[in-house]
Amino acid sequence: MSPPTTETPPKNLLGKLCWSFAVRSDYATPEDFGAAVLQYQMDIVKNSNGWEPDGIILPFCRVGIHWEGLDREQTDMIDKYDIVESSSSKGFTALDLLYKVHQIMVEDCRRMDHCFFEGFDYVKGPDTNTGVVEYSVSQGS
Repeated sequence: MSPPTTETPPKNLLGKLCWSFAVRSDYATPEDFGAAVLQYQMDIVKNSNGWEPDGIILPFCRVGIHWEGLDREQTDMIDKYDIVESSSSKGFTALDLLYKVHQIMVEDCRRMDHCFFEGFDYVKGPDTNTGVVEYSVSQGS
């Protein structure tokens, strides 16, 4: 793990991107997932919508991700937090972050009404001991 960066975390990440966490989970590779994200943009907004999968969007190697929501019957509250580690010592690319978060959220989101991705919103950090910066997943229905 690389030392914590002194950069200020962005307030919002991938806020313009269209995606549904309730779609399939069995992508063979991150690149297959990235192609699906691009196709989703083309289907919804008819262009790439700024999807640049290989660009570093978060210069931190560890991110805490929080998400929550009600199941479709509105009887069970889902409230989760996971720490995700980047594949690169330079931080997260758009593809790396969205792919890893999709993998941890997809099964829960299949039961939720708010399964549409609306970006990552900065919460706090980085923690001076762990280097973890925290974001919440903004979701819509």
